[in-house]
Amino acid sequence: MARKKILFIGGSLNQTTIAHAVAKHLESDHDCHFTPFYCDGLLKLAARAGWLDFSIIGGQFRAATESYMEENNLKVKPTPIVKTTTWAK
Repeated sequence: MARKKILFIGGSLNQTTIAHAVAKHLESDHDCHFTPFYCDGLLKLAARAGWLDFSIIGGQFRAATESYMEENNLKVKPTPIVKTTTWAK
C-alpha cells in the first residue's frame, strides 16, 4: 500500500516544533513534508511589501520557522498551489 502524504503547515516557531514532534510519530508510515504558512492574493502582496512582518507570514517569525525547518532537515515543499482564504479583523 502506498504511503500517505501529510503536509504540515508551519506557523510560529512554537507551532512548527509541535508539528515536527507529531510528524516524528507518523514518519514510519507516512511521508511528512513541511511548508511555512503562506497566503495568496492581496495578503501575498502585503507580505512581499513587508507590511506583514509582524506576523507569521513574514519578518523574524517566518525567518525563525524557515531556519528551524532547515536546521532539522525537514522535507520542505515549496508553497503549495492551493487557494487559501485568510481573514483578518
